[in-house]
Amino acid sequence: MTANIDPPNAAGVGELLDLSSLPEAQRVAFYGAMLAIAAADGTLGLDELDLIFQNIHTDGLSERSRNTIWEYLVDTPPLTACLASFATSHDQVRCAIMVYLIEIALVDRILAAGEDEALLQARTSLRISQKQIEAIERYICNVGLIRARPRDYHEGATSLTYKYGLWLVAGVCLPAIALYFSSIIGVVSLPEMFSRFARLGSARAMVLGAGATILIGTAALLSGRWLHTRYQRKRLPIARERRRRAQSAVRNLQDAVGYLTAKAKLHAAVEDPSAPGSNTSLAFAERLWILQQMLARRQPRAAASASLPPDVPRLSSH
Repeated sequence: MTANIDPPNAAGVGELLDLSSLPEAQRVAFYGAMLAIAAADGTLGLDELDLIFQNIHTDGLSERSRNTIWEYLVDTPPLTACLASFATSHDQVRCAIMVYLIEIALVDRILAAGEDEALLQARTSLRISQKQIEAIERYICNVGLIRARPRDYHEGATSLTYKYGLWLVAGVCLPAIALYFSSIIGVVSLPEMFSRFARLGSARAMVLGAGATILIGTAALLSGRWLHTRYQRKRLPIARERRRRAQSAVRNLQDAVGYLTAKAKLHAAVEDPSAPGSNTSLAFAERLWILQQMLARRQPRAAASASLPPDVPRLSSH
C-alpha cells in the first residue's frame, strides 16, 4: 500500500494533517514527538525550534495541555511514548506525522546519527512501509512543508516600497527610452537633438519617434504588469500561508516565554542552590534565554513584553 498523502490544493497550501480534527491528547503527543526528534542529536537547534513553533496550533487546547507542550521544551518526552498514541491511527495520519518528523530532522541540512536513529525508531513505531517511505520522500522533494521566511516576520512596508519603486523605475526609464528611439528614427544624435528642439524640420521625426516609443513602452509596461499580477495571484496564497505561520510562531514564542518565565521564577524561589539536582531552574532559564533571542529577532516589540527578569541567570544556547 502506498502512502495516502493528500496533495496540496490548487493554491498550494494544503495541510498534511488537520490538527484540529485530532483528539487533544494526540495533538499534545504530536508536538512532543516533534520536539523529541529535534532533540535527538542532543540539542534543540534554532532552525528546528522555529519550524516547530510555526506548526504548533494551540487553539482549542486546554491550559494544562498548552503548559505540557511548553514543559516539553525543557523536559523532552521519549519519542516512542509520543508515537504510541498513533498506533491505531489511519495511514494518512501516520504518514503525515512522518513527513513532519523528517522535515524537522533535515531543517538544518544536517542529519546527525541520533536523528537518523530516531527516524528509524519513528518509522518502526508508526509502522511505515518502504513504499510509504518512498512516497513520503517524493512528497518532501516535490512539495514539502511551507515554512515562514525571515522577511515574513517583518512584511509591513516592503510591499509598498516594491510597488512604488517599480513605478518610479518605469517613470524614469520611459522618457529616456522615448528620447533614445526618437534620436534613432530622426537620425539625430542625442546631443544634437537637444539643440534642435526648436527647428521645424525635425519636429515630424521627433513626434513619430516619441509616439512610437510611447506605444511600445505602454504595451511593454502593461504586459509586464499583467505577468506580474498573474505571478502574484499564483504565489499569493503561499505568501499568506507563510505569513500566517510567522504570526503563529510569534504567538507561540510569546506564550512559551511567558510560561517559562513564571516557571523559572518558581523554581528559583523554592530550590536550594546547594542541594543536588538544583539545576532545574537553570534548565528553565537556559531554554527561556534561547526562546527570548528567537522572539527578539522576529518581533522586537513582542519580546519587550516578555523580557527575562534580571535575577534569572542567562546561559549559553548549547
